[in-house]
Amino acid sequence: MQKKYCVFFMVFALCTCMLLTASAEAGFTEAFKARLAARKALTEKYGLDADMQTYFEEAVRKEEDGYTVFYYTMFDDMDYVLGRYSVRVLGDKAEARWSWDGQ
Repeated sequence: MQKKYCVFFMVFALCTCMLLTASAEAGFTEAFKARLAARKALTEKYGLDADMQTYFEEAVRKEEDGYTVFYYTMFDDMDYVLGRYSVRVLGDKAEARWSWDGQ
């Protein structure tokens, strides 16, 4: 009798874990893909590779128009010297900007 309950509990626990993983993965995947797109845009447009990006602090804001905006600033408020990078991401499209562009 105990074997039946043990098997039932194991199957129930496995199904619950699978459902929780699937529901969490949907939100995680979207945010993760947006972050990857933002970092790729920084590399392609400004040459900031993954090692260089570790020196920047990252802030994220979700806007009302559906865009996710990533802000990259240097540690210790070095914006006045190095500028500030921002990347707007919607789906798989990302547009990177630098505060010193055109100057």
